[in-house]
Amino acid sequence: MPLRNKICFIAVATAYLMVVLFVLAFMANAEEPANTAVQQQLGIFAPGEHQTNLMSVEPLIVDEEVVGSIASYVYQDVRTDRPVDYWELYDQDGELLALGWFDKFGIQRIAMDEGILTDEGKPDGTFVLVMDGDNI
Repeated sequence: MPLRNKICFIAVATAYLMVVLFVLAFMANAEEPANTAVQQQLGIFAPGEHQTNLMSVEPLIVDEEVVGSIASYVYQDVRTDRPVDYWELYDQDGELLALGWFDKFGIQRIAMDEGILTDEGKPDGTFVLVMDGDNI
């Protein structure tokens, strides 16, 4: 095989390898589950074990003033017949303040931003489980 053919073969093989790696990287990112920071913090209790469908986003109104919004979801798991399986509460700036879901045992769970539970009153991105009004 002449040197010119070897160089062409190496160039084509390298280009092919780069395309394959690019496609594999793209597919890996596209199929990556939606692991948000909240789900990672809450670990096993997180609602991430189910795929959800957004059902509605409603404004949260207090004293005739919009103070945030509530997003309601249902699980794609047809074994549940609840009208809402998972919800998220946001403030006016779009910061996630709280979320609620049903775990695999059907127990309702609620997690709130630790920053709004403390004296700071501002979200800090760290979520804690709340049961019967107590942080756990």
